[in-house]
Amino acid sequence: MEKILNNKRGYTLVELLVAMILLITVGGIMAGIIVISLRGSNRSTNVNDIRQEGNYALSQMTKMITYAQTFEGISDGTKDVNTGDLVYTKDCTVNSPTHQYSFLKISSFDQGKTTFVCSTGLQGDFIASYGAALTTWPLITGNNTPSVKYFNEDKHTVSACYFTCIQENSSVTPNIGISFTVQKPDTTIVENKVSLDFETTVGFRNSN
Repeated sequence: MEKILNNKRGYTLVELLVAMILLITVGGIMAGIIVISLRGSNRSTNVNDIRQEGNYALSQMTKMITYAQTFEGISDGTKDVNTGDLVYTKDCTVNSPTHQYSFLKISSFDQGKTTFVCSTGLQGDFIASYGAALTTWPLITGNNTPSVKYFNEDKHTVSACYFTCIQENSSVTPNIGISFTVQKPDTTIVENKVSLDFETTVGFRNSN
């Protein structure tokens, strides 16, 4: 009579544990690779977003300054002791080229006045252009002066913002330096810790 051998031996507990450990290890490695890739992608997106916004703001200010009709002055926030108005100067030969200013005033060919503001004070940190020749700062309550903020505070914050004014002598128009730093407002997430510096020097096309 033929004898049939039936081998029904299963997996041991040790083999199952080894298989589970291998699966968990491989899964962990794959998950880590995916997370790193996503973080790298998010960081690249944030960098490109900030670079695009920063370059746009820089180009807008550069264009307005380059084609301005006249240079109306620059101010570091110093106020007149009698009137409390901002003190502007058109003579940039008296200060160091590294002297930092917060206000830049120009006039255009349509007779409009524009004041660029680098604010790092009570009204927040931002860079903006105001459709007027500002004489006081902070603005008084109810001031409806039209303005354009170059960055949305919910998406980007501005720091280290200032202007410089370089002039070889009083017979030539000055060169205006623009410098600011842009970063994401939420820095608790690693990939959001992105900060880019923007800087350029602008000359006036039209002689004052």
